[in-house]
Amino acid sequence: MLKGFEHHREKIDIYASLSKKLQLASVKTPYDFHGCFLHKITVNLHTVTEDYTCHKLTEIDGEMPIVVNNRIFLINKHTLFYYDIVKDVVNSMTIDDAILEEPCVCDEILYLIGHMTNKTKIMCINVVTFELIYEHVFNFNIPYGYHGLFLQRDFSSE
Repeated sequence: MLKGFEHHREKIDIYASLSKKLQLASVKTPYDFHGCFLHKITVNLHTVTEDYTCHKLTEIDGEMPIVVNNRIFLINKHTLFYYDIVKDVVNSMTIDDAILEEPCVCDEILYLIGHMTNKTKIMCINVVTFELIYEHVFNFNIPYGYHGLFLQRDFSSE
C-alpha cells in the first residue's frame, strides 16, 4: 500500500509495504501480513523507468501504514510499530491480547482498536513518546474492518 512521499529536487522517495510473495488468493485472514515489509523506493523524476532503487527498511511484517511527522506507523496482527524516516530506526509495541486494526491519528494521539474474544479494546498512544497513555476494554465486539473514526469534541460549547 502506497502511503508516504518525500521530494528531493530531482528524486522522489516512496514508502510502501511490499511483498514479493503475496498472493491475495492465499491470504487466510484480513490481518495476515506475513511477508509484507516496509520499503523505500527512490525514483529519479527525469528517468523514471530507468533510474530507481528499492530498499527493504524493516524486518517486521506490517501493513496499513499511516504517516505522522517523520514516522510511518504500521501494524500486524499483534504489533504496532513505526519507522522513523529521519533517524532510520524502528520501534515496536506488542499487544498480545488483541488483534489490531488500522490506526488513526488526531493531534499527537494515535488511536488503535484491538479485537479480543467477546471484547473490544481502544488504546491511545502518544506518537511522540510512543507510550500507551490510555486504554479501555468494552464488553462487546466491534466488527473487524470497522477501523474507527475518532473526532475531537469541544464540550465547552454545550
